[in-house]
Amino acid sequence: MGPRSTKIGESLEGETKLAEYHCRVYGEGGVEAQSTHLRIESDHIRLTDSAYANNPLPFDRLDLEVVGSGPYCVQIKAQGQELTIVLPDVAILSQLGALPMNSRLGKQARLLKDSLVKKHRSHRKQWTIVVAALVAIPVLAFIFLNAVINQSIAQIDPSYEARLGTWIAESQERKSSADKNEAQEKRVRAIGEKLVAHLQKPPYKFFFFVAQDPEINACAYPGGVVVVNSGLVEAGDDDELAGVIGHEIGHVLHRDTLRATMHNLSLGLSFSAFLHLIGLGGDGADLHGKHLAELMEELESLSYSRGQEAAADREGVLMAMRAGYSGEGLVNFFDKESKKKGAAGGVAEQLTGLFSTHPLDKERMAAIRAEVAKYKNESKAK
Repeated sequence: MGPRSTKIGESLEGETKLAEYHCRVYGEGGVEAQSTHLRIESDHIRLTDSAYANNPLPFDRLDLEVVGSGPYCVQIKAQGQELTIVLPDVAILSQLGALPMNSRLGKQARLLKDSLVKKHRSHRKQWTIVVAALVAIPVLAFIFLNAVINQSIAQIDPSYEARLGTWIAESQERKSSADKNEAQEKRVRAIGEKLVAHLQKPPYKFFFFVAQDPEINACAYPGGVVVVNSGLVEAGDDDELAGVIGHEIGHVLHRDTLRATMHNLSLGLSFSAFLHLIGLGGDGADLHGKHLAELMEELESLSYSRGQEAAADREGVLMAMRAGYSGEGLVNFFDKESKKKGAAGGVAEQLTGLFSTHPLDKERMAAIRAEVAKYKNESKAK
């Protein structure tokens, strides 16, 4: 004797396992919807706690439909009755899909379930495309922006950048005049001018300032302005200061400061205003007072790429050694400050200020030392 067929909700042992689902029932004559439960039994469904509890609905008199656009609902209609059952749980399709292959209701359930699977896959594919586009758009915009900026920089004569540097220097002079430390200013200026003296026809007049700020940091602005914090002046010897200042001069010479400024301003301050400010878009005088303060705020948060940092390192090393300073000043300063802070080997992440804006990892430190050795060997060979 072969195995007997098993109806839905019935186990092979003959025990009945009933599945219940929460639903809402819309009855005849526009009766107000009732919240109830639907139970799937052997060959019918039953609305357990409603006025229809004693009226089982046979499978062969039911029609299924999926409504909504996500989340989806399953709608069941009883033939010959103005009765509609709405379930917010599409899991019932799996239960009804287990009906025998020749069951009309089972076939409907299987078709609807397959349709939902296809919709889900389609939606997932669409969202994958949307997410990919959202990721790609800013990347492409960034690449396009950099291309535009590089092209623009190539068209800007250094004399315009030098004009911006003069304005910034005047603003920095006014800013630091109230609490200026003459001894620190004189020391930084002497080191900076000694470094610049070994440059061949620099395109800018360099200005050197000390900001009364305890944070160990320094920064450079377009057009030749270098600002060193008093915290750095107090912490470093002349070789170390020369390494830092030479590095900042390198950023100016390679126009990294201008490139980073234009990038920041294109995302914040109007790029056209910047061009007016440096005199490329007409008379910048009317924009000078309005935008210079805003510009200065942007310039204080410039950051550079790994390649730009490495190039500034090389420039700084050469300037420092030609001027008679140790080319390893920047590395030595980093090591010293790391040890002071208990870094035990120089973990850059534990340092703020200079080493957060110009992170100096082991690879860069090794490259600086290699550059120093190369310069010494070339000097001996001459």
